[in-house]
Amino acid sequence: MATPFDFKSWCDTKGLKKETSELLTKQDLDTKEALVLVTESDITNLEMTLGQRKLFFLEFARWSLQ
Repeated sequence: MATPFDFKSWCDTKGLKKETSELLTKQDLDTKEALVLVTESDITNLEMTLGQRKLFFLEFARWSLQ
C-alpha cells in the first residue's frame, strides 16, 4: 500500500518556505498528480523568489526520479 503524500512535510523537508508552500497550495499544486504536470513556465508565473524556484525544481527533479 502506498504511503499518502504529505505535501506540507515534503515542502518542509526540502527547504521550501511556508510562503512557497502556501502559494503552491493556493494554486492547487499540492498533490503528486498536480505536481507532475507543473512546468517551469507555471512556476515562473507565480510570485516565487528565484531561490525558492531553484529549490523547488531541484527537489522536484529528485522526487520524480524515485
